[in-house]
Amino acid sequence: MTTKTCCFCVPLPTCSLGIGIFFICFFFCEMAFLGQRGIFIYSKADIWDYVQSGILTVGIISCIILICGVYKHKRCAFLFWVIIFAIIFILYMAMFIIDLVVYKYILTGILLQLAIIIILAISIMVVYTNYTHLKNEDL
Repeated sequence: MTTKTCCFCVPLPTCSLGIGIFFICFFFCEMAFLGQRGIFIYSKADIWDYVQSGILTVGIISCIILICGVYKHKRCAFLFWVIIFAIIFILYMAMFIIDLVVYKYILTGILLQLAIIIILAISIMVVYTNYTHLKNEDL
């Protein structure tokens, strides 16, 4: 059983739209203000620059597709976003563990990374719930 609202007050499409806008802003801000010193690649080798730029680019594109999917009620856009962000979640978890174990990242950086991972997990659950709701409406 799925609910039609997020946190019992905001409709799922509105929340999914807000998630798409939030992550577009987050990715653009990380790209513009942090550049090569991103939150998850503070002191890593050059290869992580390519990973991070790929994550940011694909994340922005999938958020744009999610926003279009919200307006057009296209559930495939929701599923695409969930798949892409599940991959981003796994990559962020890997970079978090590397920062924690190998690089001995500072406490505030670890807490910021952990907050981003939690927000990402909750966002994936909300958008997936919206996807299942749209899927059940079509049946």
